Formats: sequence, structure tokens, C-alpha cells
Amino acid sequence: MTDKAHFDASDIMAGLTGFQRQTVDHVMRRFHDPARPSRRFLVADETGLGKSIVARGVIARTIERIDRDPAVNRTDILYICSNSDLANQNLKRLNILGAQATPFASRLTLLARHSRRLKPSVDPGRTAVNLVSFTPGTSFSKGFRGGNAEERALLSLLLWDILVGLGHEGSRRRKTALHLILRGGVRSVERFRGYIGELAWELSEHGGADPSIVHDFTRRVQVPDERTGVSLLDRVVTLMDLTEGRRKHLPTGIGDEAWQLIGDLRSALAESSVAVLKPDLIILDEFQRFRELMNPDTEAGELAHHLFDHSSARVLLLSATPYKPFTYGEEEEDHARDFHQLLDFLAGRTDPVIDVRKTRELLGAYRESVTRGDVDADVRELLSSNLRTVMSRWERPRIGIEAMAA
Repeated sequence: MTDKAHFDASDIMAGLTGFQRQTVDHVMRRFHDPARPSRRFLVADETGLGKSIVARGVIARTIERIDRDPAVNRTDILYICSNSDLANQNLKRLNILGAQATPFASRLTLLARHSRRLKPSVDPGRTAVNLVSFTPGTSFSKGFRGGNAEERALLSLLLWDILVGLGHEGSRRRKTALHLILRGGVRSVERFRGYIGELAWELSEHGGADPSIVHDFTRRVQVPDERTGVSLLDRVVTLMDLTEGRRKHLPTGIGDEAWQLIGDLRSALAESSVAVLKPDLIILDEFQRFRELMNPDTEAGELAHHLFDHSSARVLLLSATPYKPFTYGEEEEDHARDFHQLLDFLAGRTDPVIDVRKTRELLGAYRESVTRGDVDADVRELLSSNLRTVMSRWERPRIGIEAMAA
């Protein structure tokens, strides 16, 4: 850092090779083009060429840019990857500020517990940096409907406060019924109460759960479902009525309904938690492993797009070779279709940065010219220019001549 007043990315950038610096510069130009910025960008460099190092450069340049804005006192960088072990490993690699940054891995459903770590700067004119990691399976999808014990313990605390606040009977029998419903796979209700007690103590030591998340979750669980007219809280109370008086187990026949309710409650809590994050940069590492996030029509994608579409967010996708240029007849995947869906995502839903239909036509024309053995140079250049708007790729044979390949 050469400037004591503001963060300087030059030390980080000095550690990059020439082609890596070119990639970072290209990404930042596209992210912040004053005329037509690309809010989403793919770096598809060949395996071993340092995509994570490029990501470090983009992080450094992003912090440098934001740190010079006196109106901003917090920079949130989100890192999304396939599993928690990889997340914890790569957070250390991506944390360019060391102790000055606040890195942590969490789940969207536990942000009400962890959001106190999202620190604003206490130094006027400076920005604090929060580096937060999520995994899609635990944060965006209800595939694991019950989540983990900590999530269900948090739901128990929040729901009990809501019920008591609305005048519902607060007896021990009613509380036991709620705990049985949310116990999930924990061996006994007594053990589940242990999780709840530990979490309640932790929250009391740190000022409670995030009030903005609690407020929004309280609102969401009381909103009637458009199809059934029944709210999540209504469903909770109904199961509590059926379970009241039980001490160890749910009544026969309502187990599946309890699991479904837990999944729906987790989704509501995750949606409430999204609003707390104000991401400046979102990094999706090896994104093809969780392509469902690209599609806003899926349950996971709808939730993820609340983050992707945030007004300040820029989304950086990383992948070595996400798609092959063709698909064999015996393969189940359709690489051309998947690539077109990726283009739709990168272009953006509103005011697309590239004409996806035109780009598809150019891809078709280029493919035909290659098939004929007579490559049309004009088509190739126009196609390359279009694609460089939202993606870049380096391959080993071209590194020596420092040429960027789209």
C-alpha cells in the first residue's frame, strides 16, 4: 500500500503475470464501463492458469475502487463454491487484507446469527471489507429440507418469540410441541433443547439476532399463501395443536408434513437474510457444478438472483472449460443449449449488455463456416468481439504471445 489514506491494489497486481493482469483489467473495464457495463462476467481460463489469482486481482481492484468512495463504509464480497471445505480453504487464499478483513463461511439461514460480523468501517472515509462464503446446497436449495440443528434451533427461537408476541399460549407443553416439530434428525428433544440453549446464550451475549432479519421473517411467516390462504405460522400452529401433550415423538402420520414445513421455513428465513447482504462482488467458483443458480425460474435460482440483481453487485464466474464445442449423441448433456443459457445469464435480464439472439446466429454461422473448412474471418471477429463483452479465456499455446482469446 503506497497511499496511507486508501487501499492500493498495486502490491497485489504486481504478483500477477502479464496475462493475468490483462484479464483483471479487462474484467474491471467491463464491470465499470461508463456507457454499457457488463454486470456479469466469465473468466474461463484453462486449468492451471490461475483463475483464483485473477479473482484476487479483481477483489483488490474492487476494494481499491470502493475505498475511494466516501459514501461507502462497507464492502461485501461473496464467494460461492461447491462445498464448505473448499470455501474455508479458498477464503484464506482470497483474503488479500489478512486481519483487516472479516472472512467467514455461513449459510443464508444463519445470517441472523452471524450478521454482526458484517462490519462497517469505524474510520471515516474508509471501507471495511467482509468476505463471506456460501455453498449452494446449504444456502439456496431446499434439497436438504431439514438443514442442520443450528438452523432449526434458530427457527425455534424466532418462532417462539413470534408466537408469544402475538398472544399465543406460552406454556412448556406448547414449547415442547414446537421443539418436536423442528427437532429433525436430532436424537432426542432434550438434545435439541441443548442446541437451542447454546444458541440463545450466544445471541444474548451479542445483542440478539439481527433485528432486520427478524422483522422481515416475522412478516413473511404471517403472509397467507396465495394458493391455500394459509400462512407458514398457521401451519406451525396446526402442527403444534396436533403435537401438544407429546413428550418425545411426533404423532404418527405428520412427520413428512413437519419436514416440508421446516424446508419452507428455511426458505423464508433465507429470503429474509438476503436483504442484509449488500454485495459489491459475487464470485461463483466452478459455477457449472451448480448451474441451477443461473436460472431464476428455479427455487434456488430465484433466491440467488436477489443477490445477483442487487444494484451494486458485480458477478464473476470462474470455470476452466464449462462447455465443450459439441455434444456426442450418447451424451445426456446438451452443451450448446447450456452455453446459450449461460449467455442469457451473462447478458442480464433487463437491458441486456449483448444481443443474445444475434450472438447465437453468429455462433451458428461460424460453426457452418468451420464445417465447410472455410472460416469466415469477419464472422469470427464479430463473434469474438461480442463474446469478449461478457467473457474471456486464455489457453496455454497463446500465453506466449499475450493474446486474449474469447
